[in-house]
Amino acid sequence: MRRPSTSNRLDDQVLAWGRSNTQGEVQLKQPVPVPGTYTVMVVATNYEPLIGERELHLDANTPAYFDPWGKIWLRSR
Repeated sequence: MRRPSTSNRLDDQVLAWGRSNTQGEVQLKQPVPVPGTYTVMVVATNYEPLIGERELHLDANTPAYFDPWGKIWLRSR
């Protein structure tokens, strides 16, 4: 069955995902293509989701591993 091209399902829009360790370091499961501009969403149990639309800007020289933000603070529910 072919999926329609206008879909709003989150899993159809996810380019990369990762998990955080107890120190808050995130490892993506696959690389993100460069160059590009991306929306970032952080979801954690008992915290409000954090969404930054078109906040991650990567140019062609972006290294495979880097930290563009330092610390990201989440608000508890």
